[in-house]
Amino acid sequence: MREALRRLETQGLATRAPNHGSIVATINETQIVELYLLHEALEGVAARLAATHTTTAEVDRLCEMIEQDKLLIGRPLELAQANRRFHARLWNAARNRYPSHTLEILRLSVALLRCTTVSAPNRAAEAVAEHLAIVVHLGARRPNEAE
Repeated sequence: MREALRRLETQGLATRAPNHGSIVATINETQIVELYLLHEALEGVAARLAATHTTTAEVDRLCEMIEQDKLLIGRPLELAQANRRFHARLWNAARNRYPSHTLEILRLSVALLRCTTVSAPNRAAEAVAEHLAIVVHLGARRPNEAE
């Protein structure tokens, strides 16, 4: 248990409070900006790698996921879950454990925010359109554009 708590603290997901033990970490505005900046860069790397390594079957499955996601516009919690599944598949298609591992840690940090960007006005439709553009570039094997 102590080792698990130490890992959470190392990842910034928990902090040690005097006389209280470990508690869920909070995240400030500066950390949020830093988090999203790194997240964006690593997602780009993952998309670039996926454009080189993905299979036709994986591209087809990502397209199917996007079609399902279109039906979830207006349902932010469900779309946020679908978004996580989409990105997990994209990271897997990159065939590189390091961006995937780091992105998973960042995803857990984003979970501390307890909200989702797809609930912002028009963001859900934009996100689905962005995913479609990425998958088109994956299928065409265009790493620069996918990134």
